[in-house]
Amino acid sequence: MPTEERFEYARKLKLALQKLREAGETLGKYEQEKRQAINLEDYDKAKVKKNQIERYRDQVYSALNIEHLLELEGVSSIVSF
Repeated sequence: MPTEERFEYARKLKLALQKLREAGETLGKYEQEKRQAINLEDYDKAKVKKNQIERYRDQVYSALNIEHLLELEGVSSIVSF
């Protein structure tokens, strides 16, 4: 049915937006800490923060299964979360 209501999908998107917002705040904090380390010329700490940012971003994307969430392969009936 083409006009099928997708309440579960809407709920999943709303939850994902909330989690992405929280992740964005965390990433912003890490980025600020990295910049502060650079300003203090503590390049070892800046590198650690850069790696922390990359790992955290990958974890968030993996946990939310972004590609599935965006339905890049078409509409999916699989529901996670």
